[in-house]
Amino acid sequence: MLPAQASDRDAAPVGRMTVEGSDINCRGVVVARGPNLIVVLDTGETRIIIISARTRFHGFRASWAALQANDRVVIVGQANGDGTVAAREVQVIGVSR
Repeated sequence: MLPAQASDRDAAPVGRMTVEGSDINCRGVVVARGPNLIVVLDTGETRIIIISARTRFHGFRASWAALQANDRVVIVGQANGDGTVAAREVQVIGVSR
């Protein structure tokens, strides 16, 4: 399960990335999406998050089809050599205003 909880929706700061073991945890706002990726604004930087058939969705919008720009997300995944993150889990914790 992801570290974000429903109670984090209003209290959690947008934009923070941590590394736990080999996992990357990224929190931010979706600013764009493509066929197999989303772009997340994370502490002033954009991060490209790669979505695959294995990526699991949780929370407010719990599917790839429902994910939209301005959704606040927490991503758990693996860093790729090119700077992207391969998402294992995406949790939508709210909508940024």
